Amino acid sequence: VGTVEAYLGKFPQETAAPFDIVLADPPYAAGLELALLESTPWDQVLSVDGVFCLEWSPLKAGLDELPENPPFLVKVREKNYGDSVLTTYRRADSV
Repeated sequence: VGTVEAYLGKFPQETAAPFDIVLADPPYAAGLELALLESTPWDQVLSVDGVFCLEWSPLKAGLDELPENPPFLVKVREKNYGDSVLTTYRRADSV
């Protein structure tokens, strides 16, 4: 538990990676969605069949959509819940 930045600073030497599932619910107005997707070494963080679920808000993030294929990931599902969206990615080499 903690900030993503603090966690990634310790990665991989102080973690139990790779993980089967990673959940992220950053503050909607902080604009962390693209940074999480593009700066995280998902090929090291996720197991081969691992998934990353990101909750976000298009209104507060100022984004219409998240990328289909950020580095090492592919979008497999997206579900709207009111003003929030839950986007699920898998490792690209597992699809």
